[in-house]
Amino acid sequence: MTDRMTREDVERGLRNLGIDPTCGGCMAVFYTGIGASHTCPDRVSGARLAPSAIIVRDGCVLLARRPEGKSFAGLWETPGGKAEEGEDARATLARELREELGCESVIGEGVAEAWLSPPVTSQCYRIPFYVCTLLGEPRPLVASELRWCTAEEAVALPLTPASAHVVERGVVARVLAT
Repeated sequence: MTDRMTREDVERGLRNLGIDPTCGGCMAVFYTGIGASHTCPDRVSGARLAPSAIIVRDGCVLLARRPEGKSFAGLWETPGGKAEEGEDARATLARELREELGCESVIGEGVAEAWLSPPVTSQCYRIPFYVCTLLGEPRPLVASELRWCTAEEAVALPLTPASAHVVERGVVARVLAT
């Protein structure tokens, strides 16, 4: 037996406790002890779709800093946003990237998915992540700042819960390595 537990050991232990380690709400309850009424979004219908883009260029990923007055203000995130009625994930992402960055985009493959739910957010969100390419130079039309980061630089930034999910689990590093 080793002195060190692997990520798989920790995740298996959490699942044995009825905690989904991929669920922001479950983990918030586990770490803080708040929100005892949390229900994992895998068992919740009606979660709002809010796709996000892993935008890659020259070995870096684009991160946007959330503006003051918004939830998670000052934290960094992969760009994206909430779907409008009847909009699918790819159409939402293309629209959001136009609105937030002023660019058309090519929406590539889906590479990950995160769920956020109370107490982390006010409602349940399903956040699929897609690899994207921008057709133009992005501008911070909504964000307070944009930054191109290596995977190592991204890990060091204060991230929103959903973006932390793909950065800290190595999804961004794997995308950048391809």
